[in-house]
Amino acid sequence: MPGGKKDKLFLQKPDIGIELIDRTLKRGHRPGIVLIDAGYGNNTTFLKKFEVRKLKYLGGVAQNRKVIIKNDLENEK
Repeated sequence: MPGGKKDKLFLQKPDIGIELIDRTLKRGHRPGIVLIDAGYGNNTTFLKKFEVRKLKYLGGVAQNRKVIIKNDLENEK
């Protein structure tokens, strides 16, 4: 882009990823799990967008990060 990050059409990689996922969901496809690059595993804002869409995801995280695992299967019984 000619203006680089200041260009009004510029999107960061996480935003492009979410946009592509939303297009896929609008077409009626629902992935069983979304695999993400380890670089995105520390991006809480990005990960919350998966949770809002009720998507399961798998990715790496830095070892100093706290991870909470919720088991929704118990709530479905």
